[in-house]
Amino acid sequence: MTNHAPPQAAILRAQIRLVHEHAALGQSVTIALGLLVAAVLWTTDAARPLLVWLAMLAAACALRIWLGARFLRRDAAGLVRSYGAELLQLRIAVVLSGAAWGAIVFWHYPAGDAAGEVFLSVATMGMASGAVSMLANAPGVYPFYALAMAFPFVLGLLGLGSPRHALLAPSALLYAFALIVVARKYQHHVTETLELRFDNEALIAELTASREQALAAKHEAESANEAKGAFLADMSHEFRTPLNGILALSQLAKDADPVAQGDFVARIAEAASHLHHIVDDILDFSRIKAGRMQIDEAPFDLQEVLNGVAAAVAPIAALRSLAFTVDVGSGVPPRLVGDAVRLRQILINLAGNGVKFTDRGGVTIAVRALAAPDAEHARLAFEVRDTGIGLTRDQVGELFRPFSQAASSTARRIGGTGLGLVISRRLAELMGGDIAVRSAPGAGSTFEVVVPFGIAPAVAPAETAAPAAPRSLTGLHVLVAEDDGINRQLVEQFLVKAGASVVLVENGEAAVSAARTQRFDAVLMDVHMPVLDGLAATRLLRADPRTAGVPVLGVTGRVFEDDVRACLAAGMNDHVAKPVRLDELFEKLCDWTRCRPAAAPVTPGVLPERVAGAVVDLGRALARLDGDRELLAETLRMFRLQERHTPQHIREALAAGDVDRAHRLAHTLGSLAAAIEAEALTLACRQVEAELWTKRAADEARLAELERLHAEVFAALTRPAAPGADWGIMRA
Repeated sequence: MTNHAPPQAAILRAQIRLVHEHAALGQSVTIALGLLVAAVLWTTDAARPLLVWLAMLAAACALRIWLGARFLRRDAAGLVRSYGAELLQLRIAVVLSGAAWGAIVFWHYPAGDAAGEVFLSVATMGMASGAVSMLANAPGVYPFYALAMAFPFVLGLLGLGSPRHALLAPSALLYAFALIVVARKYQHHVTETLELRFDNEALIAELTASREQALAAKHEAESANEAKGAFLADMSHEFRTPLNGILALSQLAKDADPVAQGDFVARIAEAASHLHHIVDDILDFSRIKAGRMQIDEAPFDLQEVLNGVAAAVAPIAALRSLAFTVDVGSGVPPRLVGDAVRLRQILINLAGNGVKFTDRGGVTIAVRALAAPDAEHARLAFEVRDTGIGLTRDQVGELFRPFSQAASSTARRIGGTGLGLVISRRLAELMGGDIAVRSAPGAGSTFEVVVPFGIAPAVAPAETAAPAAPRSLTGLHVLVAEDDGINRQLVEQFLVKAGASVVLVENGEAAVSAARTQRFDAVLMDVHMPVLDGLAATRLLRADPRTAGVPVLGVTGRVFEDDVRACLAAGMNDHVAKPVRLDELFEKLCDWTRCRPAAAPVTPGVLPERVAGAVVDLGRALARLDGDRELLAETLRMFRLQERHTPQHIREALAAGDVDRAHRLAHTLGSLAAAIEAEALTLACRQVEAELWTKRAADEARLAELERLHAEVFAALTRPAAPGADWGIMRA
């Protein structure tokens, strides 16, 4: 709990208030007692001095009452500037009041009148003791009062000259000092009480603020959970819609004539492409949240990027009878330095949104040059304008929040993840820019992306067509820890072909042993392995001085934020997602070692873009392997050889209660399915793998789906070739 130290000014203010709040009552009692004393001591000879004394006492009391009323009024109005000055005034007033009581003894002590002496002494001591509870609230006030009363009293007694009065004088002084001690203790108690009060008030205020903050946080969390819940519900719909279409169309295609089959296959491909886009959005968002999104800097042709955007968006706009135009202003450099892929992604997201939310009119992308810092840099503004439904101010405020769309009803009608704009803004920020929105209901929307670029020199056509230099990892000694035989062979061939020397091991324990006996420039560490997994192996490497400095790259099919964080927390330097892309693998190897790779050309060749209607995409698989047809052929051969009975083996492992083995089998099958671009099978494996990891069990429907997709992939890889297709790879 916080230790609240109340300010001293606040305590002093409260102490002075306690004295002044009772001033009127205390001074009224003082005047009444003064009148009683005067009446008891009244004689013809003493009348005049007693009247003078009563006037002095009344003046002192009036001053006290006036100071108290003035302080309370000014304090309530916030006009008091110095409580120290107020305390000084109070001390002066009580000195005058105490001195008035001392004067009665000094001037009018009734020597020789025993009854009068006793009465005056008792009255004076009563005033001294009664004032403790009122004046001791403020520091140093009561001592001034008691001493101002005691010294005239003592001097008066000593002035009488008798032994009896001489003995009474020190007794009176001792009594005064005793009252001062009592007053100091009382004042200390008051101070502690006030400190406790202020501490409690501050604590209550803190608890109230904490409660309000907790309620606000609770409300925000509930809103976020509602948004995520709505997002998950929408995602369930978004996933199920294309999946149901793929399943239904696949059933219809089995018994259809060849002409109808072609239509079914095209529609299946469209649904699969939509599903792929959703998965990409979710993975991109996860990478951004994990801080692992990379922005590249390379020369590119702006017109090629805009042509790619038009190729992706214009056909969709045409289907909705919408115009789609691209307008490049004067002064825009034709060649730039930056991340062309991410720029294209941003523009496709924004233009695609514009098409989705526009029923009449069209969408325009306008590019113009803004002021730049120098001749070697450019700042470009990309305006994506639509004539669609527009947005309210509140909707604009919600646009870039994760898991939200402008309106749930529109989202249900049009679909989408609600992540595209979030991803686009973050990509723009990573590129050094930002996105702004101008919109009004019914008046369309304009999204303006401002991004800085470098200006690349013009390149002659012959130079553009020249093949790039091959990648080179020459001289690197790399340890590869991977439990799957196909993946080991793939990675080994990648690295050896690039000039690296490779040592292969099958689990984390062997990796630790090898790293302790040989010097490696880098370790590629699979995360999920038997005997000892990659995370535990990395911790052992980091704990050993011999291997603590070796770069370790985690390789796994799990790419979400928690998975990346787990890799880094274990001591890995970086994370590479499965299926492995050569450009990413080589780039990260070079980030952590001494090599400097150049881009690799793709080996030309004729391949069908899809095999058996998106069951396997060999074109993408070949591109992933940098066009190495022999390596792809070997990958397919080993896939057919090693993974033919994997679903059966998963069921056998579950029946025997060996969930860990079932998990490894599903993980390996999913990784290899991803390597040959069997997307549906990959997804099914990841779902089963996730269930086995979290629930230690697998749903029967998911297992059946995995078996069905596995059978389709094997059927696609073994059925007769279509006319004109290059089946050399598949038959290898």
